[in-house]
Amino acid sequence: MNKKRRILTIVALALFSAIILFHYVRWTVITWPWTEMRDVTTDDISIERIQGNKVTILSDRFKRDYPSGYSLWLYKAKIEGPLRFDVGRPAIKDIRMPLFVLAVFYAGLFFILGEQNARN
Repeated sequence: MNKKRRILTIVALALFSAIILFHYVRWTVITWPWTEMRDVTTDDISIERIQGNKVTILSDRFKRDYPSGYSLWLYKAKIEGPLRFDVGRPAIKDIRMPLFVLAVFYAGLFFILGEQNARN
């Protein structure tokens, strides 16, 4: 095996290992506190509170009409999200495509970097 192929093989093995490692190791993801001002429905308020966000109603209920004839009753609200730690989530969720693409590139480069002299 020539030197270029040996280096390519070592790099490919390192990348295969990294992809598999990032799939199986669970990471802690930090979501920093955030604040958002927007119009919300009563369903939105319920969903935000279920997700652990603080919802502060800033106005009385008002009606918004849309050109299609549809209308909604909305509230102006301030939504605050807390600091969250999401543990147990892989960094790379689906590894099938990254591994397949890496294998195809590896095979192609291995073939291109092969010995150029004719075989007898």
